[in-house]
Amino acid sequence: MIVKLSRLPKSVYDQIPYTIRLYKDEYEISELPDEVQYLLYNYFKTVPPDLKYDNVVDIKPDISAYNDFKTLDLKQAIINYLYNYILTSVGSYPFDPTFGTNMKKYLQSKDTSITETLLSNEMNKIASVLSNDYNIPILISNIQVKKLTTSSAAYSELSYILNIQLSINSESVSVEYKI
Repeated sequence: MIVKLSRLPKSVYDQIPYTIRLYKDEYEISELPDEVQYLLYNYFKTVPPDLKYDNVVDIKPDISAYNDFKTLDLKQAIINYLYNYILTSVGSYPFDPTFGTNMKKYLQSKDTSITETLLSNEMNKIASVLSNDYNIPILISNIQVKKLTTSSAAYSELSYILNIQLSINSESVSVEYKI
């Protein structure tokens, strides 16, 4: 097993001798001294499987069973970023008033083809930004908007379901967001 020392928690990192930390950052555990191997094996036994750092890109603010944040891989991070972008209206983000989408305006249009075209343009813009940030191809192939109405004697509720088909690093993904 290969371990990258700089990615270890400070409490474990500080217990590793200074000479080992200075020599290089990445080691095969078997080439380390016995005391350090023991320390690392004990650490990796206590780390829950969803908290290992191998393919972690971001975290999600949901508390896991181990009282920590849930980790996200690249695909999950992009899907969550798109969802957060969809929910952010233009002017509501405090440090960048131009960030966000005009989705609320688009959804109120009676012509669904125009709505889907405008949404597709905005989603393609954010997909190209994410594609440049992560250095992988992200393409949005289709967006469909469905209107849901729920009504009873006391109230009426209108919501929308967005079906987005996209390709993340040549892997086809279909995402459904309820708004």
